[in-house]
Amino acid sequence: MIAALLLIAAAPLTATANCPVRVDQVKIGFEALDDGIRAGDCLRAWRRGNAASAQTVVDPLQLMLLEFEHAPRGQFELEVERDGERHWVSMATGNWGVVALPALVPARAATLRVWIADSEAGEAANWRDSDSEDSAATTAALTLRRASTVVTRDAIGADAILATAITSDWARDKADVLAMLQLARCTQSLQGLLLDRVGEHCSSAELALQSADLPVAALRARLAWISGQRQRGQLDVAVKALAALQGEAQALVPNALLAASLIYERATLLRLQEHLDDALTQLRLGLVMLERLGGADRQRLSFTSLLGLIQRARGEHDAAEAALLEAVSISERLGPDSI
Repeated sequence: MIAALLLIAAAPLTATANCPVRVDQVKIGFEALDDGIRAGDCLRAWRRGNAASAQTVVDPLQLMLLEFEHAPRGQFELEVERDGERHWVSMATGNWGVVALPALVPARAATLRVWIADSEAGEAANWRDSDSEDSAATTAALTLRRASTVVTRDAIGADAILATAITSDWARDKADVLAMLQLARCTQSLQGLLLDRVGEHCSSAELALQSADLPVAALRARLAWISGQRQRGQLDVAVKALAALQGEAQALVPNALLAASLIYERATLLRLQEHLDDALTQLRLGLVMLERLGGADRQRLSFTSLLGLIQRARGEHDAAEAALLEAVSISERLGPDSI
C-alpha cells in the first residue's frame, strides 16, 4: 500500500514532446497497477496479441478509447517505456485506473499541478488555462481531468464543465471526442448521484458512442443507465434492460471484466427483489470470473460487500461476518473512503 502510494506521488505530471502519453497516476485498486503499469511510465504503442505491427499511442484521449473499446476484446498489450527500457505489458480487459495527460509546456504544467492540488483540497478557483493552439484531443483530455477532479465535491459543477465542452466549437464534428465527453458525463452523473440526469446523459452517450463506431464502450453507457434506473427504484425496467445488455455483451466481449460488472448489477437487482438464492448464485459466478480475468481490489470489494449483505439477509451470520471482514480488509488496502 505505502509503496503504491509513493509510486503515484512520484509521477511526473505531464507528458513531453518525446513522450506524448505519460502516466500521471495509477489508481489503487484498479487493474493497471496489478498489470505492472506505474506512474511515470511512457506509453508508446499498443497491439492485440503478438501482432507484428503495433500502433502508436498518440494522446491520452486515445488511451481512453483503447481501454473502453479495444482492451475488452482481449489479448491487448501496451508498450511501456521506463528508465529508457521498453517492454510489452498484457493489460486487463477494463477498469485500468490510469490517468494520463497531454504534453504541455512547463508553465502550463505547473499551473495544472497547482490547480489539481488546490481542487483536491477543496480550495480551487475557476480554471482559466486555455490555448487556442491545443488540439481537440488535448482540450478534451484536460476537460476530462478537470471534471473528474471536482466531481466528488461538486457533481453539478463537473456536469457543467462537461456540458460546456460538449457544445463547444472545438468539439464540433469530432465524433470520438464528443463520445468520450458524453460517456464521462454519463458515468459522472451516476457517480455524483445526479439521478434525475443519468437517464438523459447516458442515453445521449450511448448514441454518441454508437455513432462513433464504439459499440463496446456504448455498453458502459447502457450499464450506467441501468444502474440509474435501479437507484431510482425502477427495478422492472432495469431488469429487462440488463437482460438485453448481457446478451449483447456476451456476443461482443464475453471474456471482459465488463461481464463481471453486469453480473454484479444483476445480483444487486435480485437482492432488491428479495431473490436471495439467485443473487447469491450470481455473486459466486462473478467472483469466479474476477479470479479468472484478474479483477483487482476495487471490483472485488463491491462483490465481497454485497456477498456479506446477502448472506446476512439469508441468516448465514458466520459466513456474512467473514465476507464483511474480508471487505474491510480490502478497503483498508485501498485507503479511506473506499466503501
